[in-house]
Amino acid sequence: MKQTWAVALFTGLYLISALAYAMATESYEFILYLALTPFLVWGIAFLHRKIKLPISLLWALSILILVHCLGGLTQVPESWPTEGKKLLYNVWIIPDKLKYDQVIHAYGNALATWLCWNFLRYSIAIVVKTDINDIPARPIFLMVCFLAGVGIGALNETLEFGATQTVPGDTNVGGYVNTGWDMVANIVGGAITVFCIWLKRRDGRLPALRKKAA
Repeated sequence: MKQTWAVALFTGLYLISALAYAMATESYEFILYLALTPFLVWGIAFLHRKIKLPISLLWALSILILVHCLGGLTQVPESWPTEGKKLLYNVWIIPDKLKYDQVIHAYGNALATWLCWNFLRYSIAIVVKTDINDIPARPIFLMVCFLAGVGIGALNETLEFGATQTVPGDTNVGGYVNTGWDMVANIVGGAITVFCIWLKRRDGRLPALRKKAA
C-alpha cells in the first residue's frame, strides 16, 4: 500500500508542476493532454484495485506520463537536430532514423501490452478459478494482448488527431508519415513485451489442462 501511495504522490507532484508550466508558457495543446490525464490515472487506479497490478508496472506507467510531459514541454537548444518545434519530443536521437517521440511510443505500447496481459490473465483466472500466477503465456493469449496494445496505440493517435482539429496553430503532432512511424514504434514495443512475457511464462499450464494431461 505504501508503495502505491508513493507512486501516486510522485505522479501527482509532477503533473501539478507540468500543468503550471504549460499554463505559464501557453502550451494549449499540452494543457488539453493534461486534462485527459486524470481519467487515465483513475482508470489505472481502478484496474489496480481490482486486479492488483505489479508495483513495477505502476512505476513504469508513471514514468511514461513523466517522459511524455518532459517531451512536450522541454525546449531544446537550437543546435540539437529536431523535426519541427525545438522540443524534446522532436529530437532526433539518431539523425533521420530515430526520434525521442518514437522511443516513447514504443515504451508506451510495451506498457499497454503488459497492462492488457495482466487484465487478461486476471479474467481467465476468475473463469477457471485458479491463481493468476498459474495462467500460462499461450500464443493466443499473447496475440490478444498484442492486438489490444496496438489498439490502445491507435486510440492515442486518434486523440492526437483530435488535437489538430481543436487546438489552433501548430500542434506539434506531425503528419501522415509521423503517424505511420508512431504505429511502427507501437508494434515494436508491443512485440518486445509479448516476447518477454513468453520467455518468462511459456512453461505454465492451466489447471484444467493439467488434469487432462494426468
